Amino acid sequence: MSSALDPDKNASSQNLPVVKRDNPNLSSEPAKIDVDPDSDNLIEEPKSEANTKPNNVEPSEANVKPNNVEPSGNYIVTFNSFGGVKIGMTIAQASQALGTELVRGQGYEDACYYVESQGLQGVRFMVTNEKIARIDVSSSKYATDKGAKVGDTEDKIKNLYPRARVQPQQYDEKKHDIEIYSEDEQSMIIFETDGEQVTGFRVGNMEEVGYVDGCS
Repeated sequence: MSSALDPDKNASSQNLPVVKRDNPNLSSEPAKIDVDPDSDNLIEEPKSEANTKPNNVEPSEANVKPNNVEPSGNYIVTFNSFGGVKIGMTIAQASQALGTELVRGQGYEDACYYVESQGLQGVRFMVTNEKIARIDVSSSKYATDKGAKVGDTEDKIKNLYPRARVQPQQYDEKKHDIEIYSEDEQSMIIFETDGEQVTGFRVGNMEEVGYVDGCS
C-alpha cells in the first residue's frame, strides 16, 4: 500500500506530527547586506561614520574663525571710510563689513569709546551715539586713497593734498597736525607728525576727528 500523502488533506487528518515554529522577531532588523555583482560573496555594509562618531568630538578648526587672524580685504582709507567700513555704521554693520568681530576697549565712557579687532593691528574705530564716528590708524600697512600712510614725510603729504594746513600740535609745538577737509566739509583727515614724518592719522566726522585726546 502506498504511503504517499494526500495534498488535499491537512496534517492532523493524516496522523502526521504538527511542527510548531516560533514567530520571527520582526523588531530586530537584520543587518543590511549588499551583493557584489562580480562575486558570490555577500558583503556587509559598513556602519556610517555618523553613527560611530563620538558625541564629545570637538568641531573642526576649519569651521572656527580665530579672531586674531587678519580678515582679507583691501583697506583703502578715505575721509569717511576704512575698507568696507563707513562712518555712520553701527558696530554690528562694521563687523560684518570687515568679516571680523569688533570688540569694545576698556576704560571708556558709554558716550565715546573705541572698538577694535585683534586681526587689525594699528586700527581703532571711535564710537559715539552707538555709531562709528572716527577711525584712527597707526600702522604703515594702511594708506589713504591718495597713497598717504604712516612714515611718509610732511612734504609728501602736502604734495598729495594741496589744500592741507599744517598746525602745531596742542601739547608739543615741534610736532604737527596736517589737516585736510573734505570738499563738502563734513569730514576731515588729520595726519599727526613728529615734525618730519607721519606717526598716525585719523579720519571721520569733523567734530570727532578734532578730539585731540580721543575718547578721554
